[in-house]
Amino acid sequence: MVAPFASHRETYSWLAGVPTENFIQQLSFGQSSTYRPLAQVVTWLAFHILDPRVFPTSTVRQVLLQGLIYGMFLLAWWLIFNAATQRRTFAFIACVAGGVFFSGYVHLFHIYGLFYVPVILMLGSLLYSYASDTFDGKDTWFATIAIVLAFWHPFATALFLGFYFGFYMETFAEHSKAQHMRALVILLVGAMAIAGPVIFFPRTQLSFQTRLLGFLVSYKTNELNRIASIVAFLLAQMTVFSMGLSRRLSFAICVCMATLSAVCFLKNIPLLLLWLCAVLIKLLRLRLWSLLSLTVTAAVLPFGGGIGSPMYALFVIIVASYITAFGSSGGEKVLSVSSLDSSQGLFAYRRQL
Repeated sequence: MVAPFASHRETYSWLAGVPTENFIQQLSFGQSSTYRPLAQVVTWLAFHILDPRVFPTSTVRQVLLQGLIYGMFLLAWWLIFNAATQRRTFAFIACVAGGVFFSGYVHLFHIYGLFYVPVILMLGSLLYSYASDTFDGKDTWFATIAIVLAFWHPFATALFLGFYFGFYMETFAEHSKAQHMRALVILLVGAMAIAGPVIFFPRTQLSFQTRLLGFLVSYKTNELNRIASIVAFLLAQMTVFSMGLSRRLSFAICVCMATLSAVCFLKNIPLLLLWLCAVLIKLLRLRLWSLLSLTVTAAVLPFGGGIGSPMYALFVIIVASYITAFGSSGGEKVLSVSSLDSSQGLFAYRRQL
């Protein structure tokens, strides 16, 4: 399906424009809907490496560039996997979600995916540093990188700001006056880094209705069929059972969610949104404000994008997979290979049977 990395969307414009455009032109608006000079320069160089004047381009160069993009996504997933406490459960959920809601990975398969590499790496780094309790000592470095990345892709900066706002609220009582001032400066500068390009480099403005439609389409283009809707429904139910509620309360919530799912299905509303609601309720109950704020930010990225790309909903699907597995001790036991002494191994277990 993906080989040999066929072109679509902006890739056609890049192939047509690269032979005649120079470096300076990449510092202005290019093929993007927002001002992203850093990403445009790197992508422009990548297309020059491929040499689009020759068709077909070098297979070796294609493999190296696509392998780099794919490898960076794998690195981000490795960080998220190492951040998970229930890794078997997370691996299972991530495998299902990644296989069913695959549309968001479309940018993995052409050079334009370079735009989204820092976004997925920012997400993975935030979850890893939070899980390892090392973010507090690295927040200034994170902030500096995130603000610079506003000129690569504003989604990376937005995810950082969302997470950092929640982290600031989570640790509010522990801060000195100087730390409060630093946090407010980081939030202000980060917001300006996102808003600045929009103000100084305005493009055609999308109406609220258009953005709302784009928001829904981003989720709908990930939830492409009834099978995907059923999977989203089951993930929502799994999230409820992972909250550690009483059986009666869990059952009542699941019945309510089943009713809402039927209504959403009949109204053609993506059930992915119901799964996200369950994830947000779980985070509210756990009072994990950092992850809650990160999830909300990731969930509204499709509204900010406004054009309905499935890629915009990818990041919140990843976060939702991580949160669904969080604290799911029952699922971890079910997915455990063996409760025997690890020295016996699986083959010894089979011989005993």
